[in-house]
Amino acid sequence: MKFQIYQTKCKGKRGWRWRLTGSNGKIIADDGTLKFWKNAVPEPQHRIESDSPFGKPECEQLDLTPQGQGPKHAGIMQKWINAITDGEELIAPGVEGINSLEIANAMLLSSWVDETIELPIDEDRFLAELDARRMKQ
Repeated sequence: MKFQIYQTKCKGKRGWRWRLTGSNGKIIADDGTLKFWKNAVPEPQHRIESDSPFGKPECEQLDLTPQGQGPKHAGIMQKWINAITDGEELIAPGVEGINSLEIANAMLLSSWVDETIELPIDEDRFLAELDARRMKQ
């Protein structure tokens, strides 16, 4: 079963609303909140198994709103300066960026080969699949 994902962003009365909808549910960031509606079964499976053409899968609503305020951009820059000048710990060490990139690459590879990808990904396989797509352009 392929994963489906759609993203929308719009400006409403209360400000920006960001919505990410996928096979397993939806996430909405709105008015300082972050909520996740987790489907009991993936939407494509529900569509196949449901008797109702307009039925919705059962879902559980989870509040994922972060608690408290982060340091925002200026605070993050100050932490970076402090790490260089005073040896303070970074909020997000560089390895976290590499981990994010590996997750993104795993998502791409999964969509290309229609398989679940285990982490760490097979870099040679990813590069071969990426090169195959480069050649098609």
